[in-house]
Amino acid sequence: MKRFAETNKWDDPWFRQLSGPHKLIFLYVIDRCNNAGFWEIDEEAMAFHTKIDSQHFEGAWVALERGIKGASGWVWVKNFLRHQKNEVLNPDNPAHKQILALVREQSARFASVPDFSQFIAPYKGLLSPIGIGTGKEEGTGNGTGESAERGARANKPTREEAIAYGQEISMPEQAVNEWYDHFESNGWKVSGKAPMRDWKAAMRNGKKIAETFRTAPNGKKPSGAALRPEQLDRIPTYTP
Repeated sequence: MKRFAETNKWDDPWFRQLSGPHKLIFLYVIDRCNNAGFWEIDEEAMAFHTKIDSQHFEGAWVALERGIKGASGWVWVKNFLRHQKNEVLNPDNPAHKQILALVREQSARFASVPDFSQFIAPYKGLLSPIGIGTGKEEGTGNGTGESAERGARANKPTREEAIAYGQEISMPEQAVNEWYDHFESNGWKVSGKAPMRDWKAAMRNGKKIAETFRTAPNGKKPSGAALRPEQLDRIPTYTP
């Protein structure tokens, strides 16, 4: 199985301060977890594969708590989906359907983990075993119907909020307005299909896409490389 790897982790002060065994355990979990970032702890296998003495394991889960959360014999790599370019899950995407199923399996186990509760908040309606929403404005159905769309549109930003957030992420106001107009015209749907569930993540996507299309590989801005509005939600973002 092939996965994306973030090489900048070696410059992260937190990662650099980890001991050698703890770094290796972190990398091992990333390689062994499933496509949603969950791994059932198997210390015997980990000791066999890494040759790390088991005395390091208990301290490892404490040292790695910033990025790896544990619950009832399992661990969850908090930013795994973001690292794998799957930060915004689309229920119409076959690969994402499998990820949502894996997340659903762990919903009860990690329910008391604050970071996990925040992560699944946009997908609660999709995580029900029979697809019935569990929160306000999620209603019934498969999470992509009228009630889900109504909830998504209710949470859309005002133009002023979008411009303010654009300033936080250094996105030019003109680009923010192009991004806003595009989604205002398409009903706030990602790729024209799934209701938008996290407008800030979508705006970060838009910023990265604009930079991708407007900058050539040599770092120079080519002529005629303006971003078309329909390209604003095609490339997922990555944030370490």
